[in-house]
This record gives sequence, C-alpha cells and structure tokens, in this order.
Amino acid sequence: MDKIEPEIATYSGRVRKIIHFAILFSPLLMLGYGLMIQFGVITGSQNYYDVALWILTLLLLIIGLTQPKTKPMSTLRLLILQLIMVGYALFVVGVESIAIVWLPVVVIAALNQGIKTLWWSALVLLLTGFIDGMLQSASFNNEVFLSDVATLSGMFFAAIVLIAISISQSKEYQSLVRTRRREVLQRSRLLALINGLDSAVISTNAAGIIQIHNTAALSLLDTTYSLSSHKIEKVLNLHQANGKKIKWQDLFGNITTAIIRDDLVHHFADGEKMRLSVTCAPIRLDAKAKNLREGYIFILRDITKQKSLDETRDEFISVVSHELRTPITAAEAAISNTQLLVERAQDPEDIAPNLEKAHNEILYLSNIVNDLETLARAEQKASTHTDEVDINKLFEKLYHEYHPQVNTRKVALNISVDPRVSIVETNQLYLEEILQNLIANAIKYTHEGSITISAKHRHDGVHFAVKDTGIGVGKTDRNKIFDKFYRSEDYRTRETSGTGLGLYVVQKLAEKIGTEIELATRLNHGSTFSFLLRQSRQERGERIG
Repeated sequence: MDKIEPEIATYSGRVRKIIHFAILFSPLLMLGYGLMIQFGVITGSQNYYDVALWILTLLLLIIGLTQPKTKPMSTLRLLILQLIMVGYALFVVGVESIAIVWLPVVVIAALNQGIKTLWWSALVLLLTGFIDGMLQSASFNNEVFLSDVATLSGMFFAAIVLIAISISQSKEYQSLVRTRRREVLQRSRLLALINGLDSAVISTNAAGIIQIHNTAALSLLDTTYSLSSHKIEKVLNLHQANGKKIKWQDLFGNITTAIIRDDLVHHFADGEKMRLSVTCAPIRLDAKAKNLREGYIFILRDITKQKSLDETRDEFISVVSHELRTPITAAEAAISNTQLLVERAQDPEDIAPNLEKAHNEILYLSNIVNDLETLARAEQKASTHTDEVDINKLFEKLYHEYHPQVNTRKVALNISVDPRVSIVETNQLYLEEILQNLIANAIKYTHEGSITISAKHRHDGVHFAVKDTGIGVGKTDRNKIFDKFYRSEDYRTRETSGTGLGLYVVQKLAEKIGTEIELATRLNHGSTFSFLLRQSRQERGERIG
C-alpha cells in the first residue's frame, strides 16, 4: 500500500475542520452513551465504573480542545486518544459498543500519521480484546476474546476501506491541485510573455468578451482601466479607411485561420483616429474542428506613422519622377536635335542653343540631386558641430554664386552686413544651405525689383534675413509652405518647376542649428524670411569687439 504522508489530512481545509469538530464533540457523544448505561437504558461493560466515565470524558474533552502545531505533538495526541478509547471500551461501554466510535479514531490516526499507525491501531485493538477477555472472568475467557476480535476485525476492515477511499480521493485531489498549479504557472508565463511584447494583445471568448490583455493594449488604447469582461466592439471602434463603421464579427467572426488587416482605423472618443494593423487568429481546442472556435486572439499595432511614411514616400516618388522626367525629356530632345544638326553639318551657331538648353536641364537635374542630399542631411539625427563663420566672406560667396542668375532679370541682388557683426558661431554648412535655399526661392518668385540678404546685430545674437519684392505668399499657403512637397495652387507658382522641398529643408536645418524661420509677407508685394542665431554674451563680446 502506498505511503501516506502527514499532509494527506491537510489537503483540504474542510477535512481539517471535520477532524477537529469530530474530536471536539466526541466527549459529548461518549458522555451521553455513558449516562444511558449509568441509568440502565442500555447495557455497558461488565466492568463499568462511574469514575471511569467522568475521568475519561474529561480527558477526551481536554484532548478535543488542544490544537497540536507540530508532528510529535499530533502523534502524542492521537496516542492519548487511543488510550482513552481503550479505557472507554474496558470500563464504560464495552468493546463491541466502542467499535463504532473507535472507527473514526483509527481512520484519523492513519490519515494524519501515516499507514504505520494503522498497524499500531490493530495491535491496540487486539490487546484491548485480550484484556477484555481477562477481565470478564478469573481466567481468560476465550469466547469473549474471540467475540471481541471478530467485532474489532470488522471495524478494522471498515477502517481499511475508508482509508483506501480517502487515499484514492487524496491522490485525485493532489493530481487536480498539481494540474491547477501547472495551469496557473502556464497562465503566469503566458501573461509575462504577452506583457513583454511591444504589440497590443487581446484574447476574447467566442462571444467577443475580453478575457486577457497586456499592458501594451492599455497603452495603445490610451486607458488605465482594465479591459477584461468588456466586449471587444466596445473597446475597438473600428472603421474602414472611408469612415464606414464595421463590426468585428463581420471581419473576424467566421475566420478559420489567422488573417491580417492593415486598412482599419480606430476612432477614439475625442475624435482622434489611429490606423491599425490587426492580426486575428481563432482559438480552437481541437485543431481538426475548424468551425468550432473557443475564442480569438487579436494582435494590434499602431501603423499611423508607417502609413504616413508610406504615403510620403509615394508622394515623394511621384513628385521626383515628375520633376526628373521633364528635364530629362527636354535634355534628350535638345541632344537629339544637336545630333541631327551635326549629321547635317549645320553651322555651329545653330547647334549652340540646343547644347545650352541640354546643359541647363542637366544643371536643373543636378540641383534636384543636391536638394535630395540636403534633405537627407536635414533629416539625420546626428549631432551638429559648430564653426566660426565669417559672415562677410559667406555673403560675398553667395553674391557671386547667385548674381549671374538675377543679372538676366530686372532684379537687383543686395547684401547688407552690420559692421558690429563679423563672425557667428554655428554650423557653416547648414547656415549656408539655409541661405542658399531662401535666395533660390526668392529668385524663383521675384521677376523684378530686388532681393536683399542681411545680417544685423541684436542684443541676443545675429539676425539673418532674405527679403524680396516678389509675388508674396497668400494667407491660405502660409501655414503649409514649410510642409514637405507642398506647392501653392497659385498659377504663378505652378509656372515654375520645383519639388516642394526647399522650404521644408530650410525649416529642418534651422532646427538643427537651434533656430526657427519667421515669415513676414504680403501678397503681390514680397516676402521676408528671417531667423535669429543666438550667441552667448562672451561670444558676442569677442566677435563684435
């Protein structure tokens, strides 16, 4: 027979309470039994003593009130309890009558102290029968002894059956406990795993009631409240890209395998929208039963930024392709015409215009490439180093670079440098590219008048400005002209070519050198783009002094 550990009696709190109350109320039962014997209602032991009844009942009551906290004390308690039962059997109720009461004691002893106590109990019962046979007459009464043994054997057999049943139930219970612990452990591991994921994870039952979710789901949905027990449609307010509301059952209710949707939009209560990638997979207990679903697993990702980048990329490809196609086509046509003229041995003076046109288109392509390179630098997150920039030399360089372009127009290019400023501490490359883009933008939209580049002393730094007398910027365009790829709908703007990157690059470069671009404009009168490069007091003193 399997070894029974002391913990078997504690596998359930209810069992412990039953044992405690059984021992606690046994004195009342035994006292009532003894009183009925005392008053002749029933027959007791031939060696009955009133004193034995009261002493043994008192001892049984004391034993019932004690609560041993260690195994040795528990063993001692059960030993005393068995001795008390021996006393009751011999001097109060008789061996045959005590058998029914003794049965729980034997079972309790075996369950608490192990199977060995069962054999000790059997020995005690055998000795009790032998002593009872000795007490019934002057010599040993074999008939009484055999009768006691038969009675106690029946009780002992019943005890074995009860103990075997208890052992079986205990093993089943312990198996259930171990299974439950494994389930709890697996659940804890699963929760730890999904809580460690960056993606939001939500698990629902077949009706769409949320059972499990991770912290990323709370963060994604911008809430601190638990999502458990809520319906998924109350948590996810899903819409199509065109704004039409959709139900989760229509999308995922009948799926048999995992599906991914990246065209869904979640609407928050405040009207804000978030573009979602939703992966949904059915939960099935039996992989073969494809139509039997126990629930669903949702994996959610915010792809708003990704979608925006995709759209920006597509727009970029479209704009750049268009801007490249025009000069390439023009250059190809000019070169083809030149080739044809050469084959016909035409005068070089007839060939020159085509070569010049091809050259200009190639220069335009070069400018586009330069814009893209500048854009890449502007969007890099690398740290920015500073240089000592000589403002006079920089302005002189810009003047010589752009004067040939305005010389063919009715436009004057002017430079103005405050004598109190000569050197500024900043990144020379970024400052030069900002001014180049602003000057190029001014030239593009100024057909007559002037363009002035200035640097003035301020109490907190150096103020740079590029002022023109061009077409100006309309009110509807002022908040958009610094957006990537933005080009005004003004017909005069559409007459010029461009990628819509120039002012966007200017803004990004300005951020990298710690300043921001300001715009003062009046439609049909011109614009002034300016920015302030702040300098420390020590730097201003050294540079100005």
